Amino acid sequence: MTNDFEQLSEFHWMLDMLQNINVGLVVLNRQIEVQVWNAFMENHGITSSKARDLKLFDLFRAILVNWLQRKVEPVFQLRTRAFSA
Repeated sequence: MTNDFEQLSEFHWMLDMLQNINVGLVVLNRQIEVQVWNAFMENHGITSSKARDLKLFDLFRAILVNWLQRKVEPVFQLRTRAFSA
């Protein structure tokens, strides 16, 4: 029982850290739809409830579709992360 509580506490700690980190964090699925949108991103005008399940291109029209698709494909193939400024 203690192990379950510890795991749950650690999970909540990680969620809090991801939500409150002072950088934008966006997690996308293979269809380039937003799955996670942290508080930093919300502070720039779009709530997570509005962003969730929308294509990133619909939220940021200036993103070049081909560029982003090339950037995220290795993420899904290699199960790694990608960063962009």
